[in-house]
Amino acid sequence: MLRNLSIKKRLLVNTLVVAIAMLVMLLLLVYQNQQLTHLSYLKIDAVTLEADVLQLRRHEKDFLARKDPTYLDKFNQSFSTMNEHAQSLRTHLDKFDIDVSSLDTFLEQTALYQRQFDALVKDQTRVGLDP
Repeated sequence: MLRNLSIKKRLLVNTLVVAIAMLVMLLLLVYQNQQLTHLSYLKIDAVTLEADVLQLRRHEKDFLARKDPTYLDKFNQSFSTMNEHAQSLRTHLDKFDIDVSSLDTFLEQTALYQRQFDALVKDQTRVGLDP
């Protein structure tokens, strides 16, 4: 088929094929960059969850050290923030069809942690917050 075309037409066909290939490569690059951006959001959400758990632990230690019930409120507020971050992570994981069973286990464990901390605060309040 190409043998019947003149050299000028062959060069035009070649140029057209190369231009289409370059356009496809550009679109793939844009798509890949977009996917990478979304994956970086996953990483940010995971690091934020780690920081949230450390914040919970901090409020627990502060309560145990100072016996101040305001740390229960801070703990509960940080727990709510952590749950919001977990939901954001779930949204991003669902977007990529990534298994969320580990996140569910994490949320179950943190809910148990909150219940145990609440029980600790109640027991400590019943016993007394001062010497």
